Amino acid sequence: MWNIATVPSYPDTFQLVSRSTGKCLQVYQDTKYHGMMQTCGSTTDMGTRYQLFRKYSSITVEPTYNRIAIGLTPGANVYSDGAILSPGFTLSVNDYSLVLDYTGQFILYSPTRTVLWSMSGPTPVLTTMPYGKFTYDGNLCSYKGSTAEFCTETNTLGGVYLNMVPPGSYDRPWGIVIQNSSGRMVWGRFGTSTTVSGFYSLIPGSFLDALTTTNNKLGPGEFITNGRDYLTLTSTGQTQFWVRNPYHNGQLKWEMSNPNGIEGPFTTTIQSNGNICTQNKNGQRVWCAAEKSIDYSRYLYVPPNDGNDVNWGFITHDGSNFAGWGQFNIPVSTWSNYVMQGTSWTNSLNNGVIKVEKSSTFLTTLTYLVPNGPVVTLVPEYSGTWSKVNAWSSSGRYAFIATNTANCVQMFTTVQWKQEFLAAQPNYLVAIPAIPEFVLLNSNGQLIWSGIRDGFWNSSSSQCNW
Repeated sequence: MWNIATVPSYPDTFQLVSRSTGKCLQVYQDTKYHGMMQTCGSTTDMGTRYQLFRKYSSITVEPTYNRIAIGLTPGANVYSDGAILSPGFTLSVNDYSLVLDYTGQFILYSPTRTVLWSMSGPTPVLTTMPYGKFTYDGNLCSYKGSTAEFCTETNTLGGVYLNMVPPGSYDRPWGIVIQNSSGRMVWGRFGTSTTVSGFYSLIPGSFLDALTTTNNKLGPGEFITNGRDYLTLTSTGQTQFWVRNPYHNGQLKWEMSNPNGIEGPFTTTIQSNGNICTQNKNGQRVWCAAEKSIDYSRYLYVPPNDGNDVNWGFITHDGSNFAGWGQFNIPVSTWSNYVMQGTSWTNSLNNGVIKVEKSSTFLTTLTYLVPNGPVVTLVPEYSGTWSKVNAWSSSGRYAFIATNTANCVQMFTTVQWKQEFLAAQPNYLVAIPAIPEFVLLNSNGQLIWSGIRDGFWNSSSSQCNW
């Protein structure tokens, strides 16, 4: 027979004490039970951690797709009140568990105990029990003594709840978010989508909607985020894109400045015609994404950070898997997901989410590397082999040219871009993992052409000799 022993300072763990011997049940480091009985140690001693068991309670909750606010999952959320989270602290839903481990790391486990996510950094060697806090300013940290070992670095973003979303929500297999009082995400980590539509899922906090008046603009200091990257507006009119917290140790990746010194206050708005503009209250424009309207452009959206972790970008899309406008980082030489203008395409382009392949003829296919993902034929089959991407023409056309020049395939963009978009060369054919899509980017990382949206055309060689 056993007694359950707890201490007030460690409410999430307990010891099993034998009524006959007064000793504690202990397990080895591989967590397998061996029936060992040892003298009960102090719950603050790291040597005692194999005598500590964590409380566990998991309920089954259906996925959510609410675009207004992320609901708080019963029994799987915690408020940012700065309270001590003891080792073994656990949030669980559908047997997915977020646990504060005895290494001082927050770790997300699958129902089969596979590690799905953990706080980044080396595993510390601790001599005293770690503990955690979800601080008043929305930062989730674990501590050794008074020193923070791991933090989400989400302070000043307005987070008030740490929440596990039910598996399958927003077409993601799992998700952890820190959300504000309005139910919008300010930080999050998600499993790679299991459906094509999941890459476009509208998680509250990740998008603006042109067809609303309550969620179509950003004011100074406001942002939308995919949980890691942030599109924000400054008080002086700069539209900026950051990897990680824009107010604490983030990396500024893109900025549209206010060179004429237009005075605020400012807003960045996705307009009813799909264009994105930053302007002041008098309508003076600091910046717009296009000259006029943008097709396929209802939502301004920060897509998931899937596939290659160094990728970043933000787009507009229409809600049905078509990208209208986009800004991305340009590829680097070590990547395997792009072909630069003027170079031969010899290998498949693979980014971990999609794979684009071309045959010895013009036949080009895009395969989604998700369960039951479709294979999309982008180019009908013609004779000839791929050689290079030609420069843009005065008519706004792009072309792949075959080595035998008997045929070529032209890529017609449907969007009226600014002249400087087209003039920024070289161009890059890229398998973008975030959307995921097969696109043409200019040398500034701006989306010019989309395989799924615009497609290809076959034409005679005379039309390719610009």
